[in-house]
Amino acid sequence: METEVLLHIDESLDDETRQKLIDTLREECGGARPHLNSKRPHEIFVTYDDKKVALHDIPVIARKHGVHVEIVC
Repeated sequence: METEVLLHIDESLDDETRQKLIDTLREECGGARPHLNSKRPHEIFVTYDDKKVALHDIPVIARKHGVHVEIVC
């Protein structure tokens, strides 16, 4: 099942890098494009397939790409 999650990005990213991160997480987590967009530069919504990855895996995947994120509950 696809689920959306809100993430807080620790680093400051420009718009292009932020979008690349969203696309990379979406691809690696098996999700579709997020339905929600945050106007805050340090927050992103990511959709993931919970049959492919666990929620706690998402920060690990982001770290592989040099970005630190935290899950916002």
